Amino acid sequence: MDRKRSGGGALIDIGSHMIDLIIYCLDDKPKSVSCALRPEGVNAEGEVTATLLLIMTNGCHCSVSASFALQRSTVLQIYGTKGSVAMESIDDPNIEITTVDQGPQRLAFPRRENIYVDLIQEFEWFVLSKGVCRSEASSCMHASSVIDAAYHSANSGGKFFIV
Repeated sequence: MDRKRSGGGALIDIGSHMIDLIIYCLDDKPKSVSCALRPEGVNAEGEVTATLLLIMTNGCHCSVSASFALQRSTVLQIYGTKGSVAMESIDDPNIEITTVDQGPQRLAFPRRENIYVDLIQEFEWFVLSKGVCRSEASSCMHASSVIDAAYHSANSGGKFFIV
């Protein structure tokens, strides 16, 4: 892995997106994080695998595993007391929703060639028109603070609280 080109290890490159999705889907923020990192050999430029346990302010526990070593796609699974939501990959727009009452249902959405098109177009509109950006910088800043806390946790070997 070339850190100059990748921007970081698995936590920054993959895990950051999963943290964003968790914060968005649960409409809540982590209050603490515990993290373990696994580098690839002694001369690694960044971690190959990052495993996090996030404890949200509402008490929900979320785990994130991000790895360059895994051969399967990124998976997002959220389990609650009345059901679950699962997404196999950001590239695969199918979502499975399971409820206690109705069992599993698979929702299929159209596949996008580039999932970032809407975000790029919004940013372009914002820059050219000097309008109001719908994306909140505060959510990006909070996700960055979670990543920072995860690295502190991995270095100290303990839970790190997010202020």
